[in-house]
Amino acid sequence: AVWPSCDIWPTAPLENLRTMVETVQKYGAEKWARRRV
Repeated sequence: AVWPSCDIWPTAPLENLRTMVETVQKYGAEKWARRRV
């Protein structure tokens, strides 16, 4: 998928966001913090 992040985030289902949050809590926010910046 070569979609811009701008198009993905607004249309992202709440379930996907929930999964991301759970993943961050499991593996630690340190790994994801670098990607977000």
